[in-house]
Amino acid sequence: MPEPAVTRRHLTRLRQVYRSSGWPCHDPIEVDLRVAGLLEAVTDAEGRETLRVTPTGLRALSAAHADNRASRSAHDDLVMRIAAQVQREGRVAWAGLALRAQVNGAWVQAMRVSRSCWQLVCLAVCLSRHALFAQGHENWAPGLSGAYLPKRR
Repeated sequence: MPEPAVTRRHLTRLRQVYRSSGWPCHDPIEVDLRVAGLLEAVTDAEGRETLRVTPTGLRALSAAHADNRASRSAHDDLVMRIAAQVQREGRVAWAGLALRAQVNGAWVQAMRVSRSCWQLVCLAVCLSRHALFAQGHENWAPGLSGAYLPKRR
């Protein structure tokens, strides 16, 4: 029986197991990963089974990460350069921010819907000139992953 092909979905699950406590799901993806030797079951002293990424699995994750880095487009590089530049200028920048926005007018016609609606939009770079600072928390931004708040002068 040939080993199952490792797809993007398999690599995503492998990364999730690597980042987590490794609780098993007992689904076909997990079966494929175990048969391919990328995951192994580990039983602790109390009889609980968890999953651990094997050295072969780590090499697969590393190769996938290298492929992802290599496949970044010129647009992605430009987005990151713009975000870095505006951060150096003391502004807040988010890359790849997804928001819900109400669309109407030309957007409604282009999307072939009958009325305005809310759509998920992904902004390549979102910039803000002024940041709101909480009293006593000048460098704190709750829930803003990747956000940068400069120190107040």
